[in-house]
Amino acid sequence: MSDYEGSYDDNEDVVQQYRVPRTKWLRKSYHQQLKNVHVPSALATTALDFDVEETDSHFHESIQRWREISVKPSFISFASRVESMSRSFALLLHNWKAIVELWIQVVKVCEEEALTPLLDMLQNLAHDLRTTLLSSYPALLAAVLDILPSTNIQPTTADPSSSTQPPKSARPLPTPNTIKTLLTTLSSLFRYILLPNAKQLLRPSWLLVKQTMLSVVRRKGAGMSGEEIERTLAEVWGGFVMRKLKGKEVQREAVDLLVDACVEQHEGVTWIWVSAIQAPNGTIHPSSKTLLSHLVERYLVEGNEEVVAGVVVLWRRILTAAINWTTSAKSFDNISELMLEVYKREVGKDEEIDSNERIARVWKILAFACSAKKGSRMQIKQISSVISLTSSLSTLSSSPSSFSPPQLNSLTHFACAALLAGDMTTWNGPARHLTQILFSSFPLLALRLSAILSDLGWAGWNLVIAPQVGKVIVPLLKTALDGEETSSSNALGLVSYLVKKGSLADVSESARNDVAGWARERLDVEGGKWSLDRGVDVCNLSLISSLATWIPVDSLVPSIVSIIQHVLDTFPTKEAAKSDFDSRSTNAALVLSVCFTTLGQDHKGKKKGATPFETLAGSETQSWWMKAVMENWAWSSDVLDGYCAFVESCLPSSLNIPLATAFEHLRSSLLSPYQPLRLATFRYLLLPCITRAPAQNRLLRKLQSIEQVSIDFEGFKERVNKISTLLTDTPQGDRDFDLASTWLLSQLK
Repeated sequence: MSDYEGSYDDNEDVVQQYRVPRTKWLRKSYHQQLKNVHVPSALATTALDFDVEETDSHFHESIQRWREISVKPSFISFASRVESMSRSFALLLHNWKAIVELWIQVVKVCEEEALTPLLDMLQNLAHDLRTTLLSSYPALLAAVLDILPSTNIQPTTADPSSSTQPPKSARPLPTPNTIKTLLTTLSSLFRYILLPNAKQLLRPSWLLVKQTMLSVVRRKGAGMSGEEIERTLAEVWGGFVMRKLKGKEVQREAVDLLVDACVEQHEGVTWIWVSAIQAPNGTIHPSSKTLLSHLVERYLVEGNEEVVAGVVVLWRRILTAAINWTTSAKSFDNISELMLEVYKREVGKDEEIDSNERIARVWKILAFACSAKKGSRMQIKQISSVISLTSSLSTLSSSPSSFSPPQLNSLTHFACAALLAGDMTTWNGPARHLTQILFSSFPLLALRLSAILSDLGWAGWNLVIAPQVGKVIVPLLKTALDGEETSSSNALGLVSYLVKKGSLADVSESARNDVAGWARERLDVEGGKWSLDRGVDVCNLSLISSLATWIPVDSLVPSIVSIIQHVLDTFPTKEAAKSDFDSRSTNAALVLSVCFTTLGQDHKGKKKGATPFETLAGSETQSWWMKAVMENWAWSSDVLDGYCAFVESCLPSSLNIPLATAFEHLRSSLLSPYQPLRLATFRYLLLPCITRAPAQNRLLRKLQSIEQVSIDFEGFKERVNKISTLLTDTPQGDRDFDLASTWLLSQLK
């Protein structure tokens, strides 16, 4: 290869390297473009950073600079008229009122392309004159905000949040670049005029900004993106006003204004707080601790419940944003230390009036801080301090009745979050002490907390909770004897849940016997302790039956047998049973299903081959039950399934019923369009006590296998194939046309 050819290839490689890649042009909507609009950083270099001559002004230089760029008639007319009035700083200072009035007039009617130079000139004017513009500041602020696609703003000191007038001008939507320049102009007005006169201008300025944010969000139209414009205004107010306010009184007033508006403008207020506490490098700004301390104080003393709920949501959003910015507990210290200081102060005031409510409100904030990111934004020593402070609350031990149910809910959420965020060092000390106090003062709350921690798989459950939970179960269940029926039912539900989770496996045998004695007392039908007419008794029966595998077997069987006999005596006919089923949810069919299923379970202490049926009065009772279920309860799939589970767990009996007799009573159930009822019917007909010929047994099992195929898109093909080959694959001697035709008729339904 020649040198020329090699050089040609090299040149081609260079061309390929610098060739601009061809990309497909993608159109972005107005909403998508506004997502990238933010307030320019205060560190960005602008024309205001360069010095001008001593007799000149930045405003005059901006006129000369923009006259070389903009050719719009509105701007050219304005520049021509004000240039002679601002040739020197002395002339500008003399003619500033006329210039401001002319600027306000022009900006209302100018073209879209003229807005950017006019707004930039106002920035320079504010930089040059600063507080000299104080008297015209409301009109200038209203004129700038009126550029946005919202209701026209008028300077006022009244709260304009209820204004719903339609826009008076037909100005087109400003471009994203225009909105960006507008945000810079607002930051200049706030920096040079508002902040030096915050006591005088803070409230009227906020009312104008608030009204604009409301109007922008409420206005509907093609291409409108009010939420994004609201967000940009919030960034200006949060980053250039809230963060830079000086003086506790002014900061407290600014926080109060935001709290008052958090219910109506929760999205905008959230963006303001997020912008105020976020540093330019994405961490927590140093001034955020002072601002949030004022927010905490207002939150703790607020008396309006609606505002309190709004502030709780606001706190959750602020903490969510801050936790997502930060990457470690150290970078979150500004907020975590503030919450710890506030909690220490409130715990020290636990003897004061309304201290419980204030502490409960702090619990809501701490619960979220400890639970987010699995508590990784809180240091272990801080979590230990929080748990220790909670244990030191004297009111938890001395006056537990002073806490209201909502306050106890807050305590539950906080305790759960704090315990999950801790480690082994926390479990052995503060956590154990706190749970001991809760189990002694609030046993039901502690039991609920135990269930939550068990469900979440807390590693410290066996170390901290397990030794104490068995001591409160029996006292809580027996509170019903003192008239607290709801408390007993809640405790029973929690105990049932813990049994299903296997968390009570280490509870002592004496405690289980005590629970069995309580259950036997509650299920006493003859003594009037249990009644089918009381819905709570039926619910308790269902919960107690779930404890059958945890308590001794001989404790429940006599009571359940008496309940079954009571129900069968109360509803001797099918019509009475169906009428009861239609009239209430806690019906007799549900009771029979629970009782039969409980008798069929593998109870604690039950030996293989043993049966609780041995406690009954022999075959007469068996025959009576089977006849009653077959004649009066065959319409209920739950009763049939429960009874089949019971019979299948019993030893073989001498009771025999012909298939023809059982089929006559269950024919209507087999014709039912309800698949679970048909499956329960087949299960009943296949019981050992039903006498069948071998051919009938084979046909029943084949029909049962077909019925078990799901009735959906995945199973319909298999179901149809099995039905179509039912008779052809069945030997002549095995065909029972009455049984098969009855089932086939049900498939047509």
